[in-house]
Amino acid sequence: IFLGGVPLGKVRTVLARWVGYLPQDAGLPGGLTAREYLSYFAALYDLPVAVRRERVDGLLREVGLGDKADAKIKALSGGMRQRVAVARTLLRLPPVIIVDEPTVGLDPRERIRFRNLLSRLAENRIVLFSTHVVEDVAVACERVLVLANGRMVFDGEPAALADAAHGRVWEVRSPVDEPFTLPQGAILAEEAPGAGITVRRILMAGAPPADAKALPARLEDGYLWLISHGASDSAEPQTA
Repeated sequence: IFLGGVPLGKVRTVLARWVGYLPQDAGLPGGLTAREYLSYFAALYDLPVAVRRERVDGLLREVGLGDKADAKIKALSGGMRQRVAVARTLLRLPPVIIVDEPTVGLDPRERIRFRNLLSRLAENRIVLFSTHVVEDVAVACERVLVLANGRMVFDGEPAALADAAHGRVWEVRSPVDEPFTLPQGAILAEEAPGAGITVRRILMAGAPPADAKALPARLEDGYLWLISHGASDSAEPQTA
């Protein structure tokens, strides 16, 4: 990896002061309190002694854990532990934060709280996060990139992601006991049982089954279409 023509190894130390990274599993030590953990990393990061306590306490308040500063990490919920890890990435006040699958394993309330935190952090810094949770993209992102097979197949606003599947989304209903064959080239996006029937949401570019009903495209549809077909299939779909 080269940055501006300079090998990464030569700029690693400097880069670490500009970029904060939060992995999917931060590996927090349950026996320490949130304040102890952050104070330890503040020392590792060579923060001046005079600013460590103020920085740690300020970050705990910023991530909504001011009242949990002296609680053992093992006693915190999954979302709270994630927020402790976020505070660690902010210790050196980096202008860029990279987070990996930040909401995996969180309950809906904690997921919403964490998304709101990321949105607040993005007000004065760049926040880049990878996720497979399309709802997070819709709510928390200004820009989304979709990667498929090592290539970028989409770069734009989240609302435009659904356009990739425009005119390609269909609902097919069939009796529960009736065999169903997915049309060639189609993607099964959703399948749910009904009262004696099975309702399927499929994506396909060609002529749909005769009894199919057209549906408006959602973000999930655009994502599924792009990772399956890439950006090359940009022509308007043919419909019956």
